Amino acid sequence: MQRREFLALSAVASAALMLHGCGSTTSSPTMQNGTQALLHIPPLLEGTSKEGVIHYDLSIDEATHPFFEGISTQTFGINGSFLGPTLHVKNGDAVSINYTNNLKEATTMHGHGMHVPAVMDGGVHQVIEPKNSWSAVYTVKQKACTNWYHAHLMGKTAEHVYKGLAGLIIVEDEESNALNLPKNYGVDDIPLILQDRFFDADFEFDYSPNRMEIMHGYHGDVFLVNGVVNPYVEVEAKEIRFRILNGSNSTVYDLGFDDGRRFKQIATDNAFLESPVSLSRVLLSPGERA
Repeated sequence: MQRREFLALSAVASAALMLHGCGSTTSSPTMQNGTQALLHIPPLLEGTSKEGVIHYDLSIDEATHPFFEGISTQTFGINGSFLGPTLHVKNGDAVSINYTNNLKEATTMHGHGMHVPAVMDGGVHQVIEPKNSWSAVYTVKQKACTNWYHAHLMGKTAEHVYKGLAGLIIVEDEESNALNLPKNYGVDDIPLILQDRFFDADFEFDYSPNRMEIMHGYHGDVFLVNGVVNPYVEVEAKEIRFRILNGSNSTVYDLGFDDGRRFKQIATDNAFLESPVSLSRVLLSPGERA
């Protein structure tokens, strides 16, 4: 990049939705228009140290979120109105990730990609009933990577994630700290949570898959990045690092720049690559990170 530029994130991803998001019987009352909004950066939660354990306190709440100007949509959120903060942990840390469920229904919270004991996985067996709390307590034992946490209740995983129960977990280690990589979170180290959604006539989330969509996947027609419709982000004239999560229920994204420029992939789900790989496109299926 030769100058300060604005990078529109929606153009190529919207094309990907046209390729991969067809076939549903549902449609939103409005598609994305040309109005752009500044990309939201999920806040970084460093945690609080108590007696050698780093605590991350997370509140799961019912909320409303303005996806469209002047309109509030009912959502679930974690320490906010939609999605959750990014948790920053280090290899070797003893952590306690503390979830309090303020919903009117049960849920769970799963650390996707985290190497943890089974009883701390946050899957279908660690149910958090309404007005109750649960903590994932473990020592981080893995290399630097980008993971995520999300609801994982039996029969409700897709719906709860659809409503907003998800967030990133960044794991760092001595190797990643020593590498000459962008490290200023939200400035040159930018998280991108990709999702697609349907909205009904009242601009509420429409999660109503038919039998065929349950089998083959439920694809939305409104594209979100970090909960923002049609976003842009202003970046510096330097190398920029994007941590990309496909947080959609079913959509596979074929990602690239609209001018076809090449970029370097430096990591996959759970580790750095041995060396950067030059690409012009990258495919991400649900749950994958790059």
